[in-house]
Amino acid sequence: ECPHLQSGLKLWHDAATWGGVVPSPSSVITLPSNTKVLITSCSLSTAVYEKIIVPASSELIFNDAPITLNIKAMLVQGHLRIGSQNCRLYSEITITLHGAKSTADTIATFMGSKGIGVMGKIDIHGKQYHYTWTRLAATAWPGDNQIWLQDNVNWHVGQQVVVTSTDLHDEETKKNEVMTITAISGRRVQFNETFTHSHYGGVEYQAEVGLLSRRITIQGSDDSEASSFGGHVMVRGEGRFSGVRAYRMGQTNVLARYPFHFHMIGQAPTSFMRDCAVQRSYFRCVSVHGTHQASVIRNVAYDVRGHCYYLEEGIEENNTIAYNLAAHVHTIYANAIPGQTL
Repeated sequence: ECPHLQSGLKLWHDAATWGGVVPSPSSVITLPSNTKVLITSCSLSTAVYEKIIVPASSELIFNDAPITLNIKAMLVQGHLRIGSQNCRLYSEITITLHGAKSTADTIATFMGSKGIGVMGKIDIHGKQYHYTWTRLAATAWPGDNQIWLQDNVNWHVGQQVVVTSTDLHDEETKKNEVMTITAISGRRVQFNETFTHSHYGGVEYQAEVGLLSRRITIQGSDDSEASSFGGHVMVRGEGRFSGVRAYRMGQTNVLARYPFHFHMIGQAPTSFMRDCAVQRSYFRCVSVHGTHQASVIRNVAYDVRGHCYYLEEGIEENNTIAYNLAAHVHTIYANAIPGQTL
């Protein structure tokens, strides 16, 4: 069940895997055919990798270890495996996508740049947190540094949560608050600072509390903010994501460049996005486009531009979109292309 524990794996940092020389980050790296290559905590350079191609007959597998990959583009024709549905990884793994704002297709035709394009299969599965979001059991007042939740959770110290605003005009007042956990016991959660605003938790309705942190993060580089041009993941084969955080992702008003994008797959009963988090997205959260029978369940989204959980054409059928939280979602205003709605 654990891809990184199977036999017959070749190590990325072993020169023999590549026929004698480990490839340079500045080159376009294509995995050897019919090979399963394992990335461990000592495999990668700290440099930004230009591009990695996983051929149709090969697999790129991440170990359950602290791993950081800086990269401009990845094309997955075979299989990218970071854990599995039945073998979630507990280590901190971060993939940072780099690149200046561009309309060039550096990944593959129609797949754009600064992202991961998947023609084959992608599996990314981090530790499961339950619940991914819940509600307040009592009102939190300015000056408080703790809350009571309606449900027991397995969150832990150091993680961040968003406590949503219960004001009517959130976009103007901006009273959502992101807090860092310093102690947790059952349904009581304590933070490193006090609340600035009140968050109602009465009988009629209650503020939501969503977990933003995950063990596995896919993110745009630091310079994404200046251009609103983050990373993106486009799946045209099979895509399974659970326990993944997308941060500084999406490319504002660039067609088809979203944090998670199931694109024209057709029948996709094995594809899903579950218990993930999308934070600071420049263009939507997840788009289901020309894709049927996929599932988008128990996800948390905060600080997002444009429609968050999105059926792109309206012809998509039998998808399950359930128990997702979206907070602080902003209007984009102008269309990307005059006369065309995205």
